[in-house]
Amino acid sequence: NRQEVRTQVQTQRADVRAKVQEERSKFNAEAREKLQLLRTAAPEERERVRVELKEEREALRKNAKDLREETRDNAKQLRDEFREKVKSEKERARISAAHGRGLKMMNRYRAAIARFEHLIGRLESRLEKLKARGADVSSILPMIEEAKNMKVEAEADLEAMKAKYEDLLKGEKVGGVAEEARAIAAELKTKLQAFHDKLKEIARSIRALSVPEGGGTNAVTGGNTQ
Repeated sequence: NRQEVRTQVQTQRADVRAKVQEERSKFNAEAREKLQLLRTAAPEERERVRVELKEEREALRKNAKDLREETRDNAKQLRDEFREKVKSEKERARISAAHGRGLKMMNRYRAAIARFEHLIGRLESRLEKLKARGADVSSILPMIEEAKNMKVEAEADLEAMKAKYEDLLKGEKVGGVAEEARAIAAELKTKLQAFHDKLKEIARSIRALSVPEGGGTNAVTGGNTQ
């Protein structure tokens, strides 16, 4: 019956969320260790660590994608049942407004992550050019990896936030769900600010690395450093 199907769906979503949370916690612990190793490792060891970090990011990204698909697949059902579950028109309006605000905020955060991803690509490109010119970029590589880690964590948080806001449409414990969603949003906002700060730190480090002694042309900006 419908209740059994609903219970099964809720169980599946809970399992996916738990998997994302578990993978995120595991990633946090292992990434910190690998970033520290990246700062001190020999060149051949450094490349191995970078490959491992990439694989771990992909695992977290896959679980976040699974949560996104699970949320999307269940969103229609939640919307279809919303009017049936919540009889009060006033309550429906209140929940819909909170749900809408959450999705708008989520779209802003998603756009920010996309912009920051683009910036990482540009910074990596500049770093490769400097490396080709013989510059020692070893001090900046761990910072690039850290920024990539911050990106994939933000993506995972974003999917958790979206899933929580979709839960508002269940019409159950609305106040508690909204509070949990706001907490995730606040944490994500803080992480995105730290992400942005890290990108600015990388840009400053690249500029410093590319300024020849005594001034001259800046290899990063193409402008004059005087």
